[in-house]
Amino acid sequence: MPQKKCILCSHWSFNYRSLSSSTYQWFHEHLRSQYKVFDESDLNLCTTCVADFYKLKETLTIRLTDEPMDIADEINENDDDNQFTLENIIFGGSGHKKCVVCRQDIRNGAVTMPKSARLDLLVIHSTYAPKGVRCCSNHLFHEKRLKPHHPLNMDNRQRLATCISSSEIITLVSDLLSLLQEALTSPRLDFLDSTLNDEDYLAWTGWTKTQFDNMFEIVSPYLRSSANRHARNALAMFWIKLKTNLSFRQIGSMFNIPGDGEYRRKQAADAFDSIRECLVENFVPLHLGVEHLTREDAKSQNTSFSKEFFGNNVTIIWDGTYLYMGKSSAHLVNRKTYSGQKHRHLIKFMSLVLPNGYVLDTIGPFWGTMNDATIANTITNTCDTLMRWCQPGDQMMMPRI
Repeated sequence: MPQKKCILCSHWSFNYRSLSSSTYQWFHEHLRSQYKVFDESDLNLCTTCVADFYKLKETLTIRLTDEPMDIADEINENDDDNQFTLENIIFGGSGHKKCVVCRQDIRNGAVTMPKSARLDLLVIHSTYAPKGVRCCSNHLFHEKRLKPHHPLNMDNRQRLATCISSSEIITLVSDLLSLLQEALTSPRLDFLDSTLNDEDYLAWTGWTKTQFDNMFEIVSPYLRSSANRHARNALAMFWIKLKTNLSFRQIGSMFNIPGDGEYRRKQAADAFDSIRECLVENFVPLHLGVEHLTREDAKSQNTSFSKEFFGNNVTIIWDGTYLYMGKSSAHLVNRKTYSGQKHRHLIKFMSLVLPNGYVLDTIGPFWGTMNDATIANTITNTCDTLMRWCQPGDQMMMPRI
């Protein structure tokens, strides 16, 4: 599918909507009134601008309604002012003193309920809340969407049927259509969705929701969202790749990245690289490396066993580990990564572990042909940071050198 230029934002996109039909004649007239040059037979709108398109339509509709009308139109206007009753929809109230969800008195943490949250209230709880109602901020996810697991307090609430005017009906239907359009273009797996629970996060990323939130809070200042994915979803793509080893093309399809398969693969791979660089620069140094702990913090990791035998000094256990890898096409690399002990190709790392199991640092990689003693000797001769951090009296438990 070729890219088309959006008439509103002028961006080129694979996903677009044609506006060349005579159904959109009102939009054509509006463009002419703005002195815009366009080809009526090739007029397109990208998915990002759909909401702005409907807002423009609503604005033009209101403007036409406000213009002088003849007697017949005034009769129709009077008819439009009649109230429509929605029997199956509960009216949430229009007061500003209580939260529309929990019915608690408004406190400092209350906010005006955004349109997207009011639509969630209508869809999830069959309750209509007019514009301007307020709710507690803890009921909202990212200050936009209503958290679906928060129950609607029905105590001391009259179950009144909703009565709204025809103009409100038009606005409501337009908002619901925008919500449906957003659902069509949103990711099939969306980590902005508040309905995802701990089990979902563990299944896809290997982290609980709280752990994922903490990680995102640390790295979010260094990430930016794009037209293809939100920064939170980019972090999810990284961990899904490591957890499931799905191809980038599959991950791109799962997150509904616009474009063909190759474009999706490239965008998912770029997101993976961006997150990897961000984590290495801004997250890993906070949790790995000899300098991420003070010496007093390291001593607090001692156990009663280590204190009994080695005193209350810094005690570090050197433990070699390895990671299997595929055969390399380079002959020299193929030879140096082959382990005669394991009879497989691998690379080795040396973990520096404190007595209670806390990993202080992991140094590597090293060739698969090197044993633990050779690796330890290499580290003591080349790792200046570790040598500066350690002091006389510290205990090192390592292979014999």
